[in-house]
Amino acid sequence: MSLCALRLETKQGLYHNRFNFLVGLLMEKVMNTTLGKEGLNKTWQAKFPETTKCCRCKGESRIGFVAHEGMDDDDRPEYPRDHIQFVTDLHENKGEGGYWPHDCVAVAVYFCRECLNPTALYNQG
Repeated sequence: MSLCALRLETKQGLYHNRFNFLVGLLMEKVMNTTLGKEGLNKTWQAKFPETTKCCRCKGESRIGFVAHEGMDDDDRPEYPRDHIQFVTDLHENKGEGGYWPHDCVAVAVYFCRECLNPTALYNQG
């Protein structure tokens, strides 16, 4: 195995592990998930596009799934909230140099046709 192939396998393993972590969170019902094009409307703002540029190689990335929170009756915001219910609860938004989402989020995850790298777009309520 060449060093180049080893590096590629290592990077793919890293992406695979990050993806497995994200899928694990989703499976624990932390967020709702909608696969494929059906998820493009699960957004707090404008509809997500079917494709976007890969953040790594600038190739075409196609929609994989959309993770979303706070949109369905079973995950409406709870008040007062003294526990972590949404992504916004994980960290404080401190402004410049410490930005964090201030409201419920929707995250569209895309996979590149050329390098299979994941790229994500998000918006918030």
